[in-house]
This record gives sequence, C-alpha cells and structure tokens, in this order.
Amino acid sequence: PRDLFAVIEERMVSQISEMNRADLCMAMWSFASSQKGNSATYHTISRKLMNHLSEVTNEQYCMLTWSVAKCETKLPEFSKALVEEFWRRAPEFSGSRIANVLWSFSALNLFDVVDEAVQLLPKLSGTLTPVHICQLGTAYARPEHSKTFWLLADEAMAQIDRFNPSEIITFMWSCHLAKANVPYLYQHVAITLQTKLNQFQPQGIAKLLTILAETKMDITEFTKYVLEYVRKFQSKLTPQNIATLILAANRIDENLSEAHKQQRLTLMC
Repeated sequence: PRDLFAVIEERMVSQISEMNRADLCMAMWSFASSQKGNSATYHTISRKLMNHLSEVTNEQYCMLTWSVAKCETKLPEFSKALVEEFWRRAPEFSGSRIANVLWSFSALNLFDVVDEAVQLLPKLSGTLTPVHICQLGTAYARPEHSKTFWLLADEAMAQIDRFNPSEIITFMWSCHLAKANVPYLYQHVAITLQTKLNQFQPQGIAKLLTILAETKMDITEFTKYVLEYVRKFQSKLTPQNIATLILAANRIDENLSEAHKQQRLTLMC
C-alpha cells in the first residue's frame, strides 16, 4: 500500500496554487518535522514563498528558518532570502526569536551571518531562557567565539537552577567546543550539581564529568559526589559508562585518596 504521507504530500502539491502563506509555512514545517517530503516539494514551497517573506509573521519566519535547517534538501537561494529578511527583522525580534534563528543558521553552516550577529547578543541580556541560552551556545560553539561565552556564561550562571540535565550538558559541551575560559561557570555548575546528580542519566553524568575533566580544574569534591552516584546506581551503569567515569575522574585529580582509588578499582572489576 502507498505510504499515507506520500498520498497527503501529492494532494497538497496539487493544490499548492490555492494555499496561502500561512498554509505554506505550516506545510514546510510539517514536512521538516516528520523528516519526510521529497526535494521537489521543498523547492516548490520555497519558490512560492521566496518573494513574500516580508509578508509572513515573525512566528512563521522562525518556522521557515527552522524547517530549512532540519530538512535534508539544500535550498541555497531560499536560505539567502531568509538571511536578508533576518537583518530586516532583527531590530524587532525578541531574544528567543534571535536565538531560534541563529541556531538554524548555524545548522545551515551560515557562520558568516552568525558571526556578524554577535553584535546583537548584549541587547539580549536578561531576556533568555535556558533553552535559548543553549541554542546560542550551540550556534557559537567554535574557538573563535570563546569570548562570546563570557556573556552566555553570565546568563547561564544567573539561572542555572532552571536548567534541566539535558540543557546543562548541552551548554557545557558548547563551552568545551568553544574552548571558553569560564572557570567560574564550571565551578558554579560543579557545586550546584552536587545535589542534582540523581536527576541525570548515567550517560549524562559520564559526559558531564568528561567535560569537567577537560577544564583541568580541581573539582575533587565533585568527583566524590559522582562516586556516590556510581555506588548508588551501579546496576544501571554499562561497562562503557563506568570506564568513561573512571577515566574522566582520574584526569580531574590524580591525587585522590587511596580509598577512592580502591573504589574505582572495585567498580572496574
């Protein structure tokens, strides 16, 4: 039997001349969200919208940039038009919309636009949620933007208690990729997480500890909490989780007490 989505797509394309801009935006978003839709469909919709981007709402514009970033079809001309429209709208965009769009542009490897947009970040201070801080972290997760993370780290510090485990790991990983020199953030995260480790999955703990290991900071106290976590949840840990935790902890502090070293050896066995 024919795939239901293919039937819907075929029907939609046959009626595309009758669809308004809101319908077209929703159609592209739906195709991108489902990771379906063929290349011809994306090109048809983008051509229909190309000369009318100034007429879509801000929400629809953000839907389009996200859709283009998520779909597997390359739409260079439409992406260029979206960039031009971004600069026209940027002064009126909220912090959340700017974060959404810059994440999309970074996913499209439009780094020249992301780099130029760094001038907008100071104006966003105090307006960003953890989700949007993570989006900007992902957009600027390159060594040439290590200083950009000073601003983002301040934003994260102010509301680290609102970050969920996934958001903490995502932002910390972005800091790591950018080679950001933000030791105060790492220390603050290490202290904050001492009472939150139970909220993390084992693979999350392993990744977090690996990130902290790369900072070469003295966070011996944090490793003690991780060891407690390991003892409590060792039945849930895979051999790979355990190996990663042990290697990362050893990189953080080679001078742990013999008791802690023995605990690691016991886990490895």
